[in-house]
Amino acid sequence: MHGLCWVLRMCRAELPREFVLRVEGTYWRCYLSDDGSVKLISLKSLVGTEDLPVIELSELQKRVKQLLGIVG
Repeated sequence: MHGLCWVLRMCRAELPREFVLRVEGTYWRCYLSDDGSVKLISLKSLVGTEDLPVIELSELQKRVKQLLGIVG
């Protein structure tokens, strides 16, 4: 989970304050606070999150590689 929070912090400027994160078929409700903290809540269903954007972890990982200048 520590690595996931690091990825979210790296992309913080490009992410909404609240969103749903899809990680290998599981869903997490994410809250990013102004102080840099990350709150993740495991979701059993997407009910009640219809108005939130869904972001794939793989897309965030690609963005981190771009930010770090890693090719591939």
